[in-house]
Amino acid sequence: MDPVIVIAIIGAIPGVIALYLQFRKNKVEEKLSDSEITEKITAAAGVMMDKMQAQIVRLEAQVIRMEAQIVKLEARVSAMQRELDVQDKQIELLKKGINKLIIQIRKLGEEPCWTPDDL
Repeated sequence: MDPVIVIAIIGAIPGVIALYLQFRKNKVEEKLSDSEITEKITAAAGVMMDKMQAQIVRLEAQVIRMEAQIVKLEARVSAMQRELDVQDKQIELLKKGINKLIIQIRKLGEEPCWTPDDL
């Protein structure tokens, strides 16, 4: 079942309960006929259905907006991942260059004044 419909139904449950309790109260007070009660329940249910339908439309629109936002965020994440991949390659290249320079300095009989810990 669509989450939007589930949310709308859950939101309507308190109204249905209140409606039912009110009709029971009215039945005791007014002694309405079954057809009158049925008519009132049908009318109230129609009003509730209209409200639920409007809420469903609003929630569906919100879902569409959120899906569009997700697409944009996914594109951003992909771009950032590509940028990280490029930076990782550059870091590896720099590490190799640093190692070569350290080796070159040591071949000249000197000790480098700095060496990275993770190389």
